[in-house]
Amino acid sequence: MFAVFATGGKQYRVRQGQVIKVETLPHEAGNTIDFNELLLVSNGEDVEVGKPHVDGGKVTAEVVSHGRARKVKILKFRRRKNSIRRAGHRQNYIELKITAISAKNVKAKPKPKVETTPKAKTAKKPAVSDTKVKAQGAKEATKKEATKKVESKQVQENPAKSNKTDEA
Repeated sequence: MFAVFATGGKQYRVRQGQVIKVETLPHEAGNTIDFNELLLVSNGEDVEVGKPHVDGGKVTAEVVSHGRARKVKILKFRRRKNSIRRAGHRQNYIELKITAISAKNVKAKPKPKVETTPKAKTAKKPAVSDTKVKAQGAKEATKKEATKKVESKQVQENPAKSNKTDEA
């Protein structure tokens, strides 16, 4: 089951158990947050799209931690003006773990039970030495063909040389 919700001017597609980073919110680590503005909820078969929000939909998340993102470097440079301006920015975020997704008209799909059966015994693979012997036989065959081609070229070149000496 997944949902799409909006917070901090952005939209996030989440599943239960997923950890995401969103724009900072005024909550302490360990607290839970409910997001009621769901845009879409789906369980794989049923999809409910909000107009603009899904009625009765809710995403519950637990605050894991607060942090700051990597620094974004800003550089403004004006050529031939001896002007350069440098700045940096680090965006604050809050890390959330999605604990539950619920909607009125979409029920969570139960996980199918997987039956475990004992694996059937497979036939043994051929010994490594057998495959090596076959590979070596193939290499020898290609070498023989190559030497035959070289010998035939040499035979063709030699009569041409003898003809030139006869004409002179």
